[in-house]
Amino acid sequence: AGAHRRFKCVDCHLPNDTLTRHLFWKAMDGGRDFLAFHTGRVSDDLHLSPRGARVVRENCLRCHEATMARVNEDRNCWDCHRRLRHKQTGALATLTP
Repeated sequence: AGAHRRFKCVDCHLPNDTLTRHLFWKAMDGGRDFLAFHTGRVSDDLHLSPRGARVVRENCLRCHEATMARVNEDRNCWDCHRRLRHKQTGALATLTP
């Protein structure tokens, strides 16, 4: 949604604090995704794992650090910013019921 449309999946869904951590999780998640997609074991209803939620939240806080200094950080960003979910934004909003 909005400015977020120009980002790649890895910008939000992989750690971006160090290159080593980024590459490690890219290999781990990429391998798991490869197997899931090529064996047909992908659920129609995807959910973030607890580790995935931590990574996404870290990236939200990293990019929006100045704004977050004024906000209560006890909740996940997507609790309020529901339109950032994939099914409710961009091309996927028109392709999914």
